Amino acid sequence: MRQGSGTEGIVNSGAVAYLYENLYNKSFMKTGLKVRGARAGETILSGSSAGVRKTDAVRAVVTLSMLLLAFISAVSCLEKKTVVILGDSYSTFEGYVPEGFAIWYDSNPKAENDVTEVEQTWWYRLCRKEGLKLLGNNSYSGSTVWNTGYDGADYSDRSFITRMPQTLGYSAERPDIILIFGGTNDSWSDAPLGSLKFADWTEEDLKQALPAYCYMLNYYKMYAPKSRVINIVNDGLKPEITEGIVKAAEHYGMEYVRLEGIDKGWGHPSVKGMRQICDALAAVIDPD
Repeated sequence: MRQGSGTEGIVNSGAVAYLYENLYNKSFMKTGLKVRGARAGETILSGSSAGVRKTDAVRAVVTLSMLLLAFISAVSCLEKKTVVILGDSYSTFEGYVPEGFAIWYDSNPKAENDVTEVEQTWWYRLCRKEGLKLLGNNSYSGSTVWNTGYDGADYSDRSFITRMPQTLGYSAERPDIILIFGGTNDSWSDAPLGSLKFADWTEEDLKQALPAYCYMLNYYKMYAPKSRVINIVNDGLKPEITEGIVKAAEHYGMEYVRLEGIDKGWGHPSVKGMRQICDALAAVIDPD
């Protein structure tokens, strides 16, 4: 499941029609049967088995129809929904984010955290569990949503609002699902919060937490209107940031998942915590 990989699993509808037509015709050809249009009361079979009753023909058609439905069902299972991720360290793993992006998770054991395999990450688990095709994981460790980082540094080279256009460039088609998992570094870095703002953003607004978050959601509303945008809200954030993300998501008609009680090691999800995040998202993506 490296960057941009996955099974296409898409079958042309014309191929389905072709298969059905051939299954239908060849099944009757084997017995010399030929089905032709007929009015009520007319014989509908001709050929070497013309004596076969009409009910036998109906039974054969029903059987073929069931085979077709089974085939279509199998095809639909192969058509995976696509997903992209815009995140920070919680969503990184070495070799699975764009080259040059800072990571936190890798295969090296850490005394503070037990995640050492990509299969243990929340997003890898989620894609497997829900049968999703990952188009791209655009996650950068230590990044903030807005352009201000730790100690007031300029983070415009790594911020979510700088990277968000990249998430729509992994495929010619817009992703079915966009997962945004941010706000943690914004909360930890004590960056200026500002206030919710839904239009007319200035450069200064994009250096503040809440107006920049609105700016990001507005971008996806404009350029990926049919995509399902799900905001993942970490637990332990400043109340103003948690409330701001929720209100911004509601304003734009987008979904959000508030995490609670996530198990962590050194401030980052452990193997157990990754499983908790996956389960919380799966409950929203596929509530059945």
